[in-house]
Amino acid sequence: MGKVDFDQIRRQVNIVQIINNYVPLARHGSGYVGLCPFHNDKNPSLQVSQEKQIYKCFSCGAAGNVFTFVQNYEKIPFINAVKKVCDIAGLKVEGLEEKEEGPSFSRLETKLMQLLQDLTIYYNYQLKVDIGSEALSYLHSRGLTDKEIEDFKIGFAPSDGHLTVKFLQSKAYSLDEIISAGVGVEISPGEVVDRLRGRLIFPLTDTYGRPIAYSGRRLKKEDSEQKYINTPETLLFHKSDVLYNYQQALNHARQEEAVYVVEGFMDAITLTRVGLKAVVATMGTALTN
Repeated sequence: MGKVDFDQIRRQVNIVQIINNYVPLARHGSGYVGLCPFHNDKNPSLQVSQEKQIYKCFSCGAAGNVFTFVQNYEKIPFINAVKKVCDIAGLKVEGLEEKEEGPSFSRLETKLMQLLQDLTIYYNYQLKVDIGSEALSYLHSRGLTDKEIEDFKIGFAPSDGHLTVKFLQSKAYSLDEIISAGVGVEISPGEVVDRLRGRLIFPLTDTYGRPIAYSGRRLKKEDSEQKYINTPETLLFHKSDVLYNYQQALNHARQEEAVYVVEGFMDAITLTRVGLKAVVATMGTALTN
């Protein structure tokens, strides 16, 4: 296995292209600016220098290069962040595939994982604009801070279910892929909408922190719809194998010498707030080995 030159990779990729894949950037002077994803940014505080290939938030202080941005945004190991950067940039690096952490996936599984990653960013962004203001107010009324909303990547699915589908199609995903990911549902021949439309979104992740499914919560008690609905089982998602917040809990379990099991997402977030980081939620699922 050849040695991978990470500095050379960093010089070959365009940090603006990579970060713009996660956060919309706008030209500003000699650089680019956007909303910082690492805190509740209302005015664009994130500055990205294409010349220096670095980013810095002049509000929360987050800073680094293209690899650290992806690593911190997606909460994944460094080598996986490098691989992700190369995938976005269309860069093939000899020896990097052998270093990647985690299981291998089929082409369709890889496409669905990218779709869900893009969708998680989209859902989370809706809470920062007018369309998600009611949902954001609800989360605040439940005691959630903006940092918690960001850390847990909570989002909102617009009530017009066509908007989500149009967004995904703009990212070159087909209707079949949108349905295969568990997000889209066909309500008439050729007409696909977001099955979680009008709901708060809680991403469900695998052991590497990658989104594989969602649970959507209704906003109003008076709604006759079911309180929570999950996206159906897919190539990536098997409900009996998933615990909410598992990846983060795993990181803290040894230090706390315990894992706390609760039923709901809000319960898990509340315990995390008081310092019990090794907490998972069962989502009403029977536990397996």
